Amino acid sequence: MSDVFVGALIGALAALGGGVVTQVAGFVLEKRRELASYRVNLYERRLDIHQEAYKWLMDIIEPLQDAMSQHPHAEGETVTHSELARLSYKAREWWDANCLFLYWTSRSHVVDLIEVAKSVAECETVETFDTIKLYRDALRAVQEGIGLELIEITNPRKADAR
Repeated sequence: MSDVFVGALIGALAALGGGVVTQVAGFVLEKRRELASYRVNLYERRLDIHQEAYKWLMDIIEPLQDAMSQHPHAEGETVTHSELARLSYKAREWWDANCLFLYWTSRSHVVDLIEVAKSVAECETVETFDTIKLYRDALRAVQEGIGLELIEITNPRKADAR
């Protein structure tokens, strides 16, 4: 083979290889941009959902305290806590539709408080101290659940181990 032909062949292979490397690098960069955009959009949605969870907690606490202050009822007394029942029902509907956007600790604390509110609305006995602690824990979990460090977390339980 002539030197010219070998040189041309090497040049063609180098150009082809360079083109492949450029295409692969472009593909990888595009995928990274898509992932970064997904994380930002997901974080914005999670932030919105945590804000809504906080609002539900604020909306529930006063009717919950009012209903608890009326317990226990006198024997045979019929008392309805319709506002608390309505709020806890609507909060549970909201939770069912949005819970997967909540950070896992927020998710469990918020639904626990919603379920306590439903129980109180139905005049079931609950411990006042436990309910106050549950409310405070839910608020803390929701506030901590919006941390920016969560953008990079793929396993939320690993994040809590830090």
